[in-house]
Amino acid sequence: MKSIMKADLHNHSYYSDGLLSPSEVVRLASQASCDLFSLTDHDTTDGIAEAKLEADKVGLNLINGVEISAFWRNMAIHIVGLGVDVNNDILQTGLEHNKNLRKIRAEKITLSLRRSGIRDALEKSSNYKWGLYAYANSFCANVNSRRLLQRYEVSFQTLSDW
Repeated sequence: MKSIMKADLHNHSYYSDGLLSPSEVVRLASQASCDLFSLTDHDTTDGIAEAKLEADKVGLNLINGVEISAFWRNMAIHIVGLGVDVNNDILQTGLEHNKNLRKIRAEKITLSLRRSGIRDALEKSSNYKWGLYAYANSFCANVNSRRLLQRYEVSFQTLSDW
């Protein structure tokens, strides 16, 4: 009987827009009998070392990965990179550039929310973000937890337009 390999090659930890640590994500993959796994956080490889340690502990094959934000034909796209060299200077320079762009975006969202009467959005959103930058969903979780907008979908659409 032919054995089927279970692979999960697109996963996020709290270093981007996931909720769990890299170790926790790896453990879940192992518990799901995954054979091949990749951590592909947005614009960062910061969680790879932790994921590798846990993958070695649980005997899970880990492929270094990252999800890179880019623009193509005036559209935002995400490129999943697998088997990346996390020590590549060119890669890390590009990821750092994207982190800086994300920080600028977070500041614009904060200013827009402040103009709408919602104060300290970035500071309060730090309860919902991990790593070095905030995501639109961090702001949405913050705003919605404070009952400042009617619906998550509406707030996410508004904030993701930035």
